[in-house]
Amino acid sequence: MSEQTIYTKTAKGVLEVKNRTIRLSRDLENVFGLIDGKSTVAEMLQKDDTLSFEEMTQALEKLTTDGFIK
Repeated sequence: MSEQTIYTKTAKGVLEVKNRTIRLSRDLENVFGLIDGKSTVAEMLQKDDTLSFEEMTQALEKLTTDGFIK
């Protein structure tokens, strides 16, 4: 994954998080909240300085694998 990658939320992700049909960990929930379809990974890292690049990458990969973002 590049720091210039831009992610968007999927309909599944929006619905499941909104309806709380699935519980995300605090880190995953924070990363999911940062995704707006406009910000790059680098910009999201600047907004949330609590996660390292590696932690952000792992969270994004998990959210992608589970179908919450693309």
